[in-house]
Amino acid sequence: MGRGKVVLQRIENKISRQVTFAKRRNGLLKKAYELSILCDAEVALVLFSHAGRLYQFSSSSNMLKTLERYQRYIYASQDAAAPTSDEMQNNYQEYVNLKAHVEILQQSQRNLLGEDLAPLATNELEQLESQVVRTLKQIRSRKTQVLLDELCDLKRKEQMLQDANRVLKRKLDEIDVEAAPPQPPWNGNCSNGHGGGGGVFSSEPPQPEHFFQALGLHAVDVNQPPAPPPGGREREREGGRRRRRRRKNRRKMGRGKVQLKRIENKINRQVTFSKRRSGLLKKANEISVLCDAEVALIIFSTKGKLYEYATDSCMDKILERYERYSYAEKVLISAESDTQGNWCHEYRKLKAKVETIQKCQKHLMGEDLESLNLKELQQLEQQLENSLKHIRSRKSQLMLESINELQRKEKSLQEENKVLQKENPCSFLQLVEKQKVQKQQVQWDQTQPQTSSSSSSFMMREALPTTNISNYPAAAGERIEDVAAGQPQHVRIGLPPWMLSHING
Repeated sequence: MGRGKVVLQRIENKISRQVTFAKRRNGLLKKAYELSILCDAEVALVLFSHAGRLYQFSSSSNMLKTLERYQRYIYASQDAAAPTSDEMQNNYQEYVNLKAHVEILQQSQRNLLGEDLAPLATNELEQLESQVVRTLKQIRSRKTQVLLDELCDLKRKEQMLQDANRVLKRKLDEIDVEAAPPQPPWNGNCSNGHGGGGGVFSSEPPQPEHFFQALGLHAVDVNQPPAPPPGGREREREGGRRRRRRRKNRRKMGRGKVQLKRIENKINRQVTFSKRRSGLLKKANEISVLCDAEVALIIFSTKGKLYEYATDSCMDKILERYERYSYAEKVLISAESDTQGNWCHEYRKLKAKVETIQKCQKHLMGEDLESLNLKELQQLEQQLENSLKHIRSRKSQLMLESINELQRKEKSLQEENKVLQKENPCSFLQLVEKQKVQKQQVQWDQTQPQTSSSSSSFMMREALPTTNISNYPAAAGERIEDVAAGQPQHVRIGLPPWMLSHING
């Protein structure tokens, strides 16, 4: 019994999907490596798991060089109609502006995806967090609407199928009634073959009386196995030994391990390339469907012919996602291409890239979500959830760092104040008293009327009782405030706290 055909549909069980992805991922990377060695082909494989983890393989020294070759191959028809030198000179400034615009878009897109957050301040992180929260709300609302529409559609189809089933059942019942054989008429005078006239109809012919007599056979036990013929056990042992020897020889005569080196024979190399290429493309499609992964496979044969595969035919989208992961390396490659003067090809590629980035950024901002299906909405929601987690983690880290810095400054200032207090305690006390007087004066000014006329007449009217207060003895440890506390209300009200502290001082 063979294993059977694998149904190409998404594995719903999460654990089974992860196990299948791990096994098929290793097999896919191994097949890509073998194809590049045996057939001298240039292979680039980019694989994103359902959780967003990146796996890659490149037969060349640098993945981005293979992707650059792919871009040149795609835009070969546009390069054939290259502009003149004057047009190139006029378009160079536009190329510089376009390149700066692409860098800004890529930086904004990386920030929305929770990447490259180190240069951002706390307020910028808060704005980014609010934007991601709004986008998540819109995406979830759109996803709920898509699910409800799909549910209504399925209910409508179910109702249609139930109606069709009822119609088919009715037709089948009518056909069965028409095709049924006619029943024989019942005859009450019919005999049963034994001479009785009981009126019972029987279609069986009469049996002879000796039909039920015993045949005279001996009873046989069916559960007891038959006795083996003479010499049968020896033949069984000999057959078992022969079968074991054949299995042992079959294990020794296996296909053997294929030596991984370039096939020198040209025809054999071409045949092997054709077979292994088809198998690799098939495996890429299977892991994409079964494990809900994003796969981009690029194969260049020895003659330079291109073969490619991308999940949902979105090669540009997958390569753009890969370039975000390898941003630092991409900057070095782009700088190297500028020094070589290859900006004409870069200009065409940037124009195509701007459209892709703008479309992706609209989705990240919660716009133009009607063009996305349920699977794409789920992937976008997962990306933004991870982004929100990174943004909040970075914001918490910045706030903790700010708190620690402020605590450190506070501690250093306290230590500096202690040193100054020890060096000059008199000046320190005077400074404290001066601050207290200023504070009391401010409080007094806030509680009293602010008009100058009323305040001046009030002070002139209450100035006389203060001379009587100064005549009270204070030798017994009494302060001016205690003496003034025993005075009438019209005397105490004329002594502001800052004047009392000045007199006591």
